Amino acid sequence: MAKNMNKNQNSFLSSLHEIPNNVLILYLLLTFVIVLFFPKNNYSKYNYKINDITREKIISPFDFPILKSQNELQEERRQAVKKIPAVFQSSDQSNRIEHFTSLIESLQTLHTQYNNLQANQSENNQQNSQDSVQFYNSLEKFKGRFDIKNEERPVFGIIYNQYDLKKLPLDTLKQIVRTYQGQKIANCPQDSILSNQIAVIDPTEKNKEILYNKNNILFQDSLHQGIISGIEDYFPKKDKQYKQLLEDILKIAIQPNLIYQTETTQNRQNIVRSKVPLSKGIVLENEKIVDANTKVDSEIYAKLESLNKARAKKIQNRSPFRRPLPLLGDPLIFLGRWIIVVIIFSLLLSFLYIHDLDILKDFKFSLLIALTFLLEVVVTNLFIYNFELSEFSIPVTIAALMFTIIFNSVTAFVVLSILCLLLGLQLGGNIYFIISSLVVSTLAIFSVRSLRKRIQVIKSVMYIVLGYLITISVTEIVQFSSFQEISNHFMVGSINGIFSPILTYGLIVFIEASLDITTDLGLLELADFNHPLLKKLSKEASGTFSHSVTVGNLAEAAADAVGANALLTRIGAYYHDIGKIAKPEYFIENQSYDINKHDNLKPNLSALVITNHVEEGLKLAKEYNLPEVVTKFIRTHHGSTTIEYFYQKAIEAAEDPDSINKEDYRYPGPKPDTKETAILMICESIEAATRSLKNPSLRKLERLVDKIINKKVEEGQLDESPLTFADLKNIKGNIEDNTGIMPTLKSEHHARVEYPDQQEDASESKNASDEEDKSKEKDS
Repeated sequence: MAKNMNKNQNSFLSSLHEIPNNVLILYLLLTFVIVLFFPKNNYSKYNYKINDITREKIISPFDFPILKSQNELQEERRQAVKKIPAVFQSSDQSNRIEHFTSLIESLQTLHTQYNNLQANQSENNQQNSQDSVQFYNSLEKFKGRFDIKNEERPVFGIIYNQYDLKKLPLDTLKQIVRTYQGQKIANCPQDSILSNQIAVIDPTEKNKEILYNKNNILFQDSLHQGIISGIEDYFPKKDKQYKQLLEDILKIAIQPNLIYQTETTQNRQNIVRSKVPLSKGIVLENEKIVDANTKVDSEIYAKLESLNKARAKKIQNRSPFRRPLPLLGDPLIFLGRWIIVVIIFSLLLSFLYIHDLDILKDFKFSLLIALTFLLEVVVTNLFIYNFELSEFSIPVTIAALMFTIIFNSVTAFVVLSILCLLLGLQLGGNIYFIISSLVVSTLAIFSVRSLRKRIQVIKSVMYIVLGYLITISVTEIVQFSSFQEISNHFMVGSINGIFSPILTYGLIVFIEASLDITTDLGLLELADFNHPLLKKLSKEASGTFSHSVTVGNLAEAAADAVGANALLTRIGAYYHDIGKIAKPEYFIENQSYDINKHDNLKPNLSALVITNHVEEGLKLAKEYNLPEVVTKFIRTHHGSTTIEYFYQKAIEAAEDPDSINKEDYRYPGPKPDTKETAILMICESIEAATRSLKNPSLRKLERLVDKIINKKVEEGQLDESPLTFADLKNIKGNIEDNTGIMPTLKSEHHARVEYPDQQEDASESKNASDEEDKSKEKDS
């Protein structure tokens, strides 16, 4: 304990070696990667959005053009492209009746060849081989002539005897083909053509381009729809397969005669796009852009954005070192942002170093924090700068809930404050976002600060949605936002608030499994008395089970008093003595009144049995897959204390007391190194001693608690723990404030209040002060 108090007085930099190198490298790398997701080359001096209120009068420092917005530029380019006719090449497909007749004759020829081939197949001769070659050559020519690439089309059923060509309604099909005779048909869908006119290159007129209105041209999609409608009109009662055959014949027969010239059209469109001006006016030097206390509209916003971009261009032209680099953008801006981010993370590391060094020492915890920060920054970049969503869509409450459940509310609040500051910096110093996110995150932390039921994660939805309602209303009103804007923000915030706790629950399950981290949600499952190990303890060592539950009540009260993890402390108390299951009859709480197994054992053997319950407990913990945070209580709950009862008994029985080695009567340790494990050590000893106390009174209990705590300090059992003297005082607590373990002890022992002038029996007082040592037979 003293060691930790001295450690907190050292500077962060002088003790930096206590943080593992891989953790420092991880955070340093994280700062670099995070800055990569910041907006590139942001030279904005005036970070205003539409509907913001200006804080100053802005005068143009030089001449600069007013640039069009991306939407304006795209729309003007689209309108310009619409005026450029799409280019088509005319082909010789005007006589579609002849094309249809040629198709039918080709199908008939292939059908005859196929039948002849099938008829001669049984005769293995040279003639059959020649017929086969002739058929497949004819088939390939047919496919090439009629531009057929897929042999699974229905029309091939005519060749392979699936349909009888003579029974097909060829006259009706020819009549349908005749309706398209002479029409100009394009070989592309109508929607793919932006222009209202098309230019047709006519080879018969020396490649002269003739303009046609797009509405007078039949496009491929309209042609196919017309064919389907025609077949349906003529043959409404035929089956689907039959109709598909007729449709396929017509689609092959009626070929487009206008071929879209993609490359030529795109080249002409690109030329027109490049001629669309990027600006829509100019602001002259010393011209007033906007007065102070003025609402920013779209026109003012365009001027301010143009000024920022003009300033950036001037800076880059002035210095070659400011030219943008791939990924980094402007090198100096990137460097400046990186230094700011490093400073922000140094605040985080300083807090963790002072308040919870175990998080920094454990790489998996640091990795979890790093990944969470990175994901929040990436999501912010996607939602705000790519999808242009509301800033209230950023799920900061997922991190708030997750860190509270995994760590504690204090750590979660500080880590979330750093995260909100970082995201606000990414959003250009958006103070309203920082305030809103901090308020909502604080409510989320409050909702799960003392997690005892899984349903609390769902209840946090109400807190988060309420937080968004309040903060959005206030921050948007002071920005003079419209009712529609406020409603949109609130809708996004509500969706965020509803889904964040649900996603958090899923993430917690994944994190527990992948990183082997035990959260309060996982501890809740171990708190169930139906857990196989606790049921085994209650059946085979019922006295120990009762002792563990009582210690759990004391330890939970003590943990609450010093801000430790009360749930973890209580669970640790439940399982700390499970090793006694191996030989329960050797521990006093499980013995009958007239039988004591130690009466027939030498002191050194009794001490060996007693100390062995720690090793047996670790074996059971491994067998039942208890998490390491719980196993730690088994390993440390006796620290390196001495079993005084049997040690003194051995000295009394020995001819030479100096021959007795005290180490043979000492627990192997280690000493507790967390608040929770140290609290268990104290409460376990107090419960053992007070249970043997005769005629307990409030004063006796207080004296006993003070004696046991002082003894743990004097023996150095708390040296490795972060408990302070103030914490030890709070662990004891007092009856009036209903804090610490004293109210619980009073309730357990129904202590009577003694008045100051009441005299006590001296021998009784002495007996009370010796109770802890006598109880070592049971559990020291």
